[in-house]
Amino acid sequence: MSSPHHWEGQLPPPPSSDILDNDTVIEMASIMSDLPKLSPVASTRGAGANANLTTAQSAPTNSDATGETNNLEQLCKEEMPEVLEKGALVAKRFLMMLHNELGACHKDLGVHPWLAAIQELQKQAEPTRTVVGVVGTTGSGKSSLINAILDEERIVPTNCLRACTALPIEISYNYSDHSFERYRAEIEFLSVDDWIGELKFMLNDMLDSEGNISADATKTDGDASIAYQKFKAVYPTKTKAMITQGVPHNLANEPAVRGILGTTRAFGKQNAEDLYRVLQHYVDSKEKSAADKAGQKSQNTAMEYWPLIKAVRIYTKADALSTGAVIVDLPGTQDANAARAAVSADYIKSCTSIWIVADINRAVDNKTARNLLSDSFKRQLKYDGTYDAVTFICSKTDIISTTEAAESLGLQAELEDYWATSAELQMNMENLKTQISSHRRAKDKIYGQIEELEDEMEDLQELRAQASSDAVTSPSGSRKRKLGSTNEATTEVENKIASIKAQRMELKEKRRSLDGEISTCRKRYDSTSEKLDLTLAKGTSVCIKGRNDYSTYAIKQDFAMGIKELDDEAAEEQELYGSSPIQREVRDYDAVARALPVFCVSARAYQNLCGRLEKDKIQSHGFLSLGDTGIPGLQNHAKKLTEAVRVRHARRFLNGVAQLINSLKLWCAKDAFLSNLTEEEKRETDAYLKRLVKKLEQDLEVSCQLTMVHIGISITDNVYRMFEASIPQAILVAPGIARGWGAPRSEGGLAFPTYRATVARRGVFSGAAGPRDFNQELFNPIGRNLMNGWDTCFQNRIPALLQNYTTEVDSTLEKFHNAVKAQVQLRNSNVPGLSTLSKQIAAHKRSVQDLQAHIAQAIADIQRETNRQFTEPIAREMGPAYESCLQETGIGTHMRMKAIMDTHVEAVRHVMFYQASGDLKTRLEDMCTTVEKTITAAADRIVDTIRNDYMRTLVGIGSDMPPERREEELRQINALLRESDLWFGRVINESGLENDVHMEG
Repeated sequence: MSSPHHWEGQLPPPPSSDILDNDTVIEMASIMSDLPKLSPVASTRGAGANANLTTAQSAPTNSDATGETNNLEQLCKEEMPEVLEKGALVAKRFLMMLHNELGACHKDLGVHPWLAAIQELQKQAEPTRTVVGVVGTTGSGKSSLINAILDEERIVPTNCLRACTALPIEISYNYSDHSFERYRAEIEFLSVDDWIGELKFMLNDMLDSEGNISADATKTDGDASIAYQKFKAVYPTKTKAMITQGVPHNLANEPAVRGILGTTRAFGKQNAEDLYRVLQHYVDSKEKSAADKAGQKSQNTAMEYWPLIKAVRIYTKADALSTGAVIVDLPGTQDANAARAAVSADYIKSCTSIWIVADINRAVDNKTARNLLSDSFKRQLKYDGTYDAVTFICSKTDIISTTEAAESLGLQAELEDYWATSAELQMNMENLKTQISSHRRAKDKIYGQIEELEDEMEDLQELRAQASSDAVTSPSGSRKRKLGSTNEATTEVENKIASIKAQRMELKEKRRSLDGEISTCRKRYDSTSEKLDLTLAKGTSVCIKGRNDYSTYAIKQDFAMGIKELDDEAAEEQELYGSSPIQREVRDYDAVARALPVFCVSARAYQNLCGRLEKDKIQSHGFLSLGDTGIPGLQNHAKKLTEAVRVRHARRFLNGVAQLINSLKLWCAKDAFLSNLTEEEKRETDAYLKRLVKKLEQDLEVSCQLTMVHIGISITDNVYRMFEASIPQAILVAPGIARGWGAPRSEGGLAFPTYRATVARRGVFSGAAGPRDFNQELFNPIGRNLMNGWDTCFQNRIPALLQNYTTEVDSTLEKFHNAVKAQVQLRNSNVPGLSTLSKQIAAHKRSVQDLQAHIAQAIADIQRETNRQFTEPIAREMGPAYESCLQETGIGTHMRMKAIMDTHVEAVRHVMFYQASGDLKTRLEDMCTTVEKTITAAADRIVDTIRNDYMRTLVGIGSDMPPERREEELRQINALLRESDLWFGRVINESGLENDVHMEG
């Protein structure tokens, strides 16, 4: 038994550490401040039978016909993720309290199944992730864009060379509250085996057919050059002779390298700049240092890390990531590292959203979306069913020529007033500049006049000093004229001095007046300049907005037309290859265009308006507010992308809690054990319920089997049939495809180094000339033909079948419950638990809806994985040819390699495509088996819960504990169950409940 405790207007203390781990205790301490205040529920364990439960006089608003509250049921229907997540926090706390109370009960009560159910539910409360993959061409400004989204000047590592473009960089929210690691990062390095494999490829790429370093290795941009730069970055002291004798295993086990491979390094910093510098140390390429440019060789060249990095993970407290968004900066196709390519492929498969970034100056070209997405990328989107996951981002909107934009977009009329005002303001500024210059010249003239007067006065003052002399010299003319007397001379001098002083005062007054005029003109000039800047900014803003609107519309239309072209191409392939076209689902391309999110943004202008990048002297003309830069909208978009996943996740958790509470209420109810039925009535009810449950079990099984049969038929009609119908054409064209690889470069063939690099990597290589996949090219005749059928099957037919299953199960559950109600009413019995059973059926229906979403996601994951494995059997069959080609050396290697390839393709073309078909069937059959097991297991859980709940309520179950003792044991749990729904009511209505439930001892 637990000791009595009292909770004064707040949540009770967390369960003891034997129930909770340290992480949970810390987490609960951090979320306490976010929970609604809950009314007290004092424990009555040991308080005796006199403890009584009191409630407020009026009933809560969310209640059923019995007066019992149903706030949790209402919460499960909530649409706002924030409300649902607040409810989930309350539910987590409630589960811990419940676990504590049940754990304190006597073992004879049989609480262990309930404790296990609670622990299983607690696992479902883990936070979700919404992965956003960001892709873009070199120079599109991806890194700058991500930094702006994160509201940091610099945090994502950047490099103008090759290092960073090939690294997957994951950025997610940092949940650590430690000030010394407000910014965290992890760098994961390749494994030893990965690096050994990479070394084999690099040596193959660097060496010519004679085993020497290729002459192309020291050139730029070639595959041999890329391999040589990567090798020298890690092994800077190796000479060419040493490289030719290098053994991958030995190179990978050199101490400096071996100490890095297979490790993950973690860093924590207080600010973003410090973390950025640490990351740059690892990802930066020093291949073009100042010493290299000067033709000097560094004597102490340090090993670089970037070729050894597999992935980088950054954790920051950016608001845009606070709801679970995970931004992944994905590399382009420039890097051939197999391990990094695999990491990127895994991210692409798991992406909830794909952001495609392009410079807007390229994006305004015709057929933007179609050109920005390669055919293979669009086909992959179609296979994955992720068209609606794409977001287009046009970057660098601050770079614009208003004249060109106005002309090309037809904005002259709209800009006419701005231009006229600008011209007038510029003329006013020129006039003011002229006035200021004129005033300054007049002022300079006055300065000269004052200087002359002061010189004259100085001479007069000297004469006044000689006034006692009989002869003085006149200050004007020859200065030799004698004055009549000393008095007359003195008087004349004094008069002249006074006159000069008066003139000087007058000139100084004019100068002050001119200073005032100049100051006024300057103020007017500055004011006019500000007006001109604002006018130009408004005019530029019109051009930027016009270009943004045009680009948005063009991209939406081009994207939709690109999808239409792909659909039409697939339909034409079916007709061309003689396969019977399937019934195509009519796609609404206008709706596709409207639904595509497009953002036109300026990361630089946003950073400038936020007071960052001060050294860059960025002009943010045309952006009158932060919102004009487009970044705040994109930040909100990132947060909104998480809503659907958060809602589904929180609802699933809360519905599970609701089911648990309903079952516990029935288990705790006194009537479940003190039934008023006679023994005969109990036997009849027991038999009747068993028949109903058996029927329910059979109906659910039939629904599952029928659903799986129809899923199998859909796969057969839309996938298997289309695949097999395309095989003859693939067999027919395979020899020509293989010959094309070795054709002259002018006819699309590959250069010898690229050909060799491709066969060394089992037919898949991304080099300087772009990506090539021999296996995919052989499969393309099937892939293009299969595309529409695959799309129809997995994006239309199977989701519809799963929805039908959900509808059938809902109806089956409703019929079952109605049959029970009818039986109860027939006996004129008043069963208090019937209302709870009705709630439980509603909860089961919600769980079936969640099951539908869960299975749909599982099928999506499996089909995405499967459609990426189409070429594995082909690569397996082509393996001997790839190996044989690599054995060739010396003069004539290229010709012999092409001959080997042509001969092998001819030999295996009648086999490999059928093997691919067989592999596909195996994978999809395994998928169907997995789906059927999942549905069956879920149905079994529902049936087991229903059997137990209805039996307890309508028949009763035996107990080894006396009823009075059992009632006393369960008193606190009953109170906790009743109180819990009021807590959930407070989540719905943050103003709090008017009616609190509390215990008095």
